[in-house]
Amino acid sequence: MGAMTVAAGYAPAVYAGDGVAYAFPFTWPLLDAAHLAVTKTSGGVTTTLVRNVDYLLTWVGAGATGSIRTIYMDGGTPVNDPPAYGDTVTINRVVPISQETDIRNRGPFLAETVERGLDRQAMISQQLSTTMDGHASSHLPGGDRAIDWGRILGRGSLIDRPDASGNYAGCYYYVEEDRTLYQCDGSAWIAMPMGEEVAADAATKGYVDGLVNGTDWKASVRVATAAAGTLATSFSNGQTVDDIALVTGNRILIKDQAAPAENGIYTVNASGAPTRAVDMDAWTEVPGSAVTVEIGTANADKTFVCTADQGGTLGTTAITWVNISSGTIAADSVDNTKLSNMAQNTIKGRVSAGAGDPEDLTAAQVRTIIGSPQKYSALVGNGSLTTIPVAHNLGVTGSVCMVYEATGSLREVLCEKQCTNTNTWTLLFATAPAANSLRVVVIG
Repeated sequence: MGAMTVAAGYAPAVYAGDGVAYAFPFTWPLLDAAHLAVTKTSGGVTTTLVRNVDYLLTWVGAGATGSIRTIYMDGGTPVNDPPAYGDTVTINRVVPISQETDIRNRGPFLAETVERGLDRQAMISQQLSTTMDGHASSHLPGGDRAIDWGRILGRGSLIDRPDASGNYAGCYYYVEEDRTLYQCDGSAWIAMPMGEEVAADAATKGYVDGLVNGTDWKASVRVATAAAGTLATSFSNGQTVDDIALVTGNRILIKDQAAPAENGIYTVNASGAPTRAVDMDAWTEVPGSAVTVEIGTANADKTFVCTADQGGTLGTTAITWVNISSGTIAADSVDNTKLSNMAQNTIKGRVSAGAGDPEDLTAAQVRTIIGSPQKYSALVGNGSLTTIPVAHNLGVTGSVCMVYEATGSLREVLCEKQCTNTNTWTLLFATAPAANSLRVVVIG
């Protein structure tokens, strides 16, 4: 082994999956391939990856940095396997806590052997320090800056996941020791104001599941709009929304504006335009929002989710809402009267020109759409004709005609067959077949 020193600042390498990247470097030295520990977290479940089964190691030897490549095996052949968006790959160095260097009394002084032993102990010290501090490195937007969760925030739980570019803006991190919730504004983690009664309360499973799954549940609103209004005049004290008179201080969901950028959760004022609610007055609070409506003729007890994406601008980017209430389907989610009143033996689709509502399709129309062969079958023979035209009317070229006994052994009958045109075959027999004694089948 060549000369080597162990630099300060070791941290596990943590990468957010994007469904594309599969190669992940580690920039600290490694003494032994067996010291590498690679895990993947998906859906909250962490799995240890196995070298040469789940990942391949690129590394020149003791003291060098390297990289891994996530794979799956296809019949003994490794195939690149990029972690999905939302998954996390963590690369750790785990050195066994032992002293394996044996230097004999009055033996030769082997400088590299001693240095390797010291390097090993330095790595173990870094490893123990990392474990005790709950240290992990997660890259924030802005180049190679990283936040040390353990030393800056303390041991806790990351709520939400970064976006596809690894941006943590809008994500939350909860620290158990001091019951503090932090939010990332894109460059720093900011402690969120929490009353003592809030900080002391245990979170419900549904609330935590909602945050983890990317749903930002807001406090309920009194009413929600059922039609567009004028922001400056339609939502002040005394105005009516969904048959409910508004009162100053009411929380309302405005979701039907002609300019969708005006939509959102608001607080009613005594006069004039309402004010955006404090929990939805910044764009980072918009995507994934969900809210339940308390009363109203059209919207009582319904739940709406915002479908807007991160990266928008409040007041400029459209804010759209979808009804996800149990047992209901938004009227504009499925057309054709929500697939009711279907004709018997039909399939929904469309054969008419241009875009439009679904139509009830016949079997023949479905076969045409999917390119499936058509079939014609009929009994033939009358005891006198030796030339029998078969009008199948399939209207295709290259059809196939076969003749079988209609009863008994059902064997195929050999006769001369002529394709007269795209809709007719002609059968020729030496002796006239008995009435309905044969079955002709045309496929095309």
